[in-house]
Amino acid sequence: MKTRLAFVLTFSCLIFGRLLAIAEDIDITKLKAKAEQGDAASQHELATCYANGQDVIKDNKEAVKWFRKAADQGYANAQYELGFCYHEGQGVIRDNNEAVKWYRLAADQGVANAQFDLGFSYKYGQGVTKDGKEGIKWYRKAAEQGLALAQALLGVCYYKGEGVTIDLPQAHAWLSLASAGGDAYSKTCMKEVESKMTKEQKAEAAKLTRELEATIKKK
Repeated sequence: MKTRLAFVLTFSCLIFGRLLAIAEDIDITKLKAKAEQGDAASQHELATCYANGQDVIKDNKEAVKWFRKAADQGYANAQYELGFCYHEGQGVIRDNNEAVKWYRLAADQGVANAQFDLGFSYKYGQGVTKDGKEGIKWYRKAAEQGLALAQALLGVCYYKGEGVTIDLPQAHAWLSLASAGGDAYSKTCMKEVESKMTKEQKAEAAKLTRELEATIKKK
């Protein structure tokens, strides 16, 4: 029981820790000019610079300003980042309702991290009415795009029966994919699942893993 709880807590702590990716070489003057001209991609990149403190003084409020400009134009990654800012209270007053609003817009456009965080919001009732099944729906969408953390937590849900019926082969298959995708904690959790599986269930898990791998590669 303690082991399982530790995994869930560890996964939960990792969910909202990320460093935004940006190009190493940036002409900040040109980037600002393009952003001010209304280019959504440049607005998003400039916001990212402010969020990370790259080539500018780190300023969360300024990051939110530019994320919002890009998000208002429908730029999916900016919508996700703006939702993240509201969830964490970075540059804005923390507001889970606003976070979910922006997560949903980005998730509907296929942003895997937004789908995952929307699923997390439903699972734990943050900014929406708690709904385990809806949480699983969004976890699955992110997992099927290859997001390792979503695969890991989907596996844990199948193991614990949270939002779904307990299904050890499904749990093992998703944890296996997460482990292959670089999630360090899934391998240990997978061993715990294995210890409770029959020979037949292990064979089913192996088959499911192959099928899921094939499906994900096609996307």
